[in-house]
Amino acid sequence: MTVLGIVIAIAGLAVSLVSRKWLYRLFLLSIPFSGTSVINVGTGLNASGVQVWMYLGSLLLLRDLCGWLVNPDARLAPSFLKRFLPLGIFILVLTLSLLMPIYINGKLEIEAPTLTDFSSSPLYFSSRNATTFLYVVFGALLTISIARRNIQPEEVRMTERTYLLAGIVTCILGVSEFVAHLVNLPSPTVLFRNSASPGAAGNLALLEGVGRVSSVAVEPSVLTLFLCTVVPLTLPALLGRGYIYSRRIDRWCFFLFLLTLLLTTSTAAYAVLIFAPILCLPVISKLGIKITRGAFYSLLGLFTLGCASAGLYSVSSTAQQVLNAALLTKGESYSALERLKTISLAWEYFKQYPVLGVGWGSVTSDDLICFLLANSGLMGLLAFSLILVGIARPILRQMTGTPDRVSASRGVWLLSVVLLIAACVVTTFPFVFGFLWMVIAMGIAAGSTDYLKKDAEPARSTVLSRAVRT
Repeated sequence: MTVLGIVIAIAGLAVSLVSRKWLYRLFLLSIPFSGTSVINVGTGLNASGVQVWMYLGSLLLLRDLCGWLVNPDARLAPSFLKRFLPLGIFILVLTLSLLMPIYINGKLEIEAPTLTDFSSSPLYFSSRNATTFLYVVFGALLTISIARRNIQPEEVRMTERTYLLAGIVTCILGVSEFVAHLVNLPSPTVLFRNSASPGAAGNLALLEGVGRVSSVAVEPSVLTLFLCTVVPLTLPALLGRGYIYSRRIDRWCFFLFLLTLLLTTSTAAYAVLIFAPILCLPVISKLGIKITRGAFYSLLGLFTLGCASAGLYSVSSTAQQVLNAALLTKGESYSALERLKTISLAWEYFKQYPVLGVGWGSVTSDDLICFLLANSGLMGLLAFSLILVGIARPILRQMTGTPDRVSASRGVWLLSVVLLIAACVVTTFPFVFGFLWMVIAMGIAAGSTDYLKKDAEPARSTVLSRAVRT
């Protein structure tokens, strides 16, 4: 353990003994810190780190377990448990997929995912299969814990404020990292980087000589995925449908998040910025904004982004290099070719074993769809799709089309899920990161009929207050 890991371990344990509420807040604040580990396991290419959110999440689950044992009445109601049925189906499918490496038993050769490595090894059941499965089980348990807490207005308010604060801290550190690169000074984010995982070296990446911003995440693409989940929290203030801290602060946060996304120089970030206005239209229309007006805002956003990018491209040679490398010539880069290799290999494995794939955790693929198909087959992809449908359908059905605070909060979390999944399609399935399970949990909670039901004070008792009435 590093000194930072020891401090986090002691502080987390102390807080867990004192207050569940503050432990939950620390958990939310820790979610973007994927480059920070409480403890490192293994060495070299086989090294991995126990992320802070995992450690604090374990303490949360332990407190929940103790609470359920002491007070049986605090357990989940059967009606609420039904909301987690798609998640349970997904876990069941992954469990069945673990039989595939045993069934294959070395008859399939798995090629190395690295572009310059042409070696292969026979597929057998290994500890990696069990570890990746446990990641999902742990995330699912946390999902249940978070969702059951976020029904009452005071809990939702705390969650939204704390999660937005986590985004603010992350982006401030990200901008500081960019400035440090410009003036050739050590980045302040180095203080939070103690993970021995090889993937954590992504913060050292350069794009055409320009240091890429990853803030406290393991790499720029992971920072992009996290920001996809937090940017929607600022949209009610932009649309005049409420706020979290205040309209002015929330709007400034939006531009801070936008700037950080641009500084990541991640292709996924730029792709999300281009398509986000279109993806947001269904939710915007449910918030009482006419579809024509929403389309106008979307087109205006795309036009503004396009003009800003074109202006930078025309006046800055650095911007030209970055945009060429990140977008225009991305398909010719080493990372793009390596990504294409992993996706094509995963597709071939899926075609050989289409029902349950070759077993959860057996294959690497730098995208969402082929990753699920190769590792869990059509059954896994359908089961995960059921989770998304189980989130989106109840929320859209219960958003009344009026600009009230409940609809705004529901729409925020639905957009978080939508933008995250859209980014995952061109990156990876981030089941080892806390933000995935966080937004799934809030999406499930937001679809409940009891969500913010006891909110009797429109101006004070919920985050997205002072909604505009039409």
